[in-house]
Amino acid sequence: MEEKSDVTVEITWLATTSAGGLQPNSRALERYSSPRPHEGLFSQHDIPRQLWVVPLSLAPRDGFHLLATRAMAKYGVEETKQLPYRNVQLSPTLRGEIHSVTADLFPGDILVLGVRARLRLPAAVSLRQTFTSVQSLRSAKTIPPVDTLFREMAMLARGVKDGGRDSCRYESFFALSLGLPLEPLELERQTENLNPDLVAALIGSPSAELLRPELVERVLSQSEDLNSKAVGEKLLINRQGIAYVRPRGLYSGPHANRYARTRDLAKLALYARAFLRDDSGFSQSDGAFAEFIASRLQQWIEYPMLVFENSVSHTHTWERLIESFLLADRLQAWSALRTAEGSDEMHAYARQQPDWWLK
Repeated sequence: MEEKSDVTVEITWLATTSAGGLQPNSRALERYSSPRPHEGLFSQHDIPRQLWVVPLSLAPRDGFHLLATRAMAKYGVEETKQLPYRNVQLSPTLRGEIHSVTADLFPGDILVLGVRARLRLPAAVSLRQTFTSVQSLRSAKTIPPVDTLFREMAMLARGVKDGGRDSCRYESFFALSLGLPLEPLELERQTENLNPDLVAALIGSPSAELLRPELVERVLSQSEDLNSKAVGEKLLINRQGIAYVRPRGLYSGPHANRYARTRDLAKLALYARAFLRDDSGFSQSDGAFAEFIASRLQQWIEYPMLVFENSVSHTHTWERLIESFLLADRLQAWSALRTAEGSDEMHAYARQQPDWWLK
């Protein structure tokens, strides 16, 4: 039974990986999912329609859930044809419920995957112990059932039932939300004491009390614009993840659905980073389309105040993500490489296999 003084935890793991050449019109998409355009990813933030890069949302079918939980069975997950996946061992001391599994196929041969879990920590645990214990949730790659689920998702999205899981590579990101058993004004009064613990949870330091005060202050200052509006919550962002604290239960702060909206903005930033990294060589195989997508990403990156002109909060959050993921530098580097490879001779080399230097 949930106590009023328990801490509620929601953790989202996001991952980017290659789609393996999967095309939006491929019949393979329909084997284990129901594909449909994910326009809400942009409309909820009031992003101008001419700047949308709409992915296909791959809603899992019953067969997906059955195969995914079967793969996770060795970690004690019960087979099921539907969400939630209950009583999942997320760390040696923490169990939770996976209540959302998402996959978005973006242009550029990129899959953005998402897994969300909920759990609660008992009231007997101190807030400092709470922040320390949730650090074990930061990386999907260190949580066997979640790592297995991501690998299974990547294969099933391509319509592949068997094989290839162990060779699947992905980049992960976390978004952690803690609902603390404090009133908004009380949370604000305790912020000074909680700041080192929140920073430690964000950066993965096991001992908040050993962090240098100047490091804590630097991390806090990087997200200062995100926390100028509300006294009852705190949001920090870096390239590894998101850490957000708020009063648990009903909380009517000035930022509606802040955790969910920030998480979805992070999904767009992760896509932009993956596209500009171009690990699959998409810009060489379809240069004109790549330039078209990059022109929209350029607007996102260089003109955030216009892209999110209806929300100052969204603008600040997006600017922090741009800075954290080095998106401006990545865009400049991508454009420079495209220009350098523009000649016919260089383009021919760029299209060769990765071991061209052995020729």
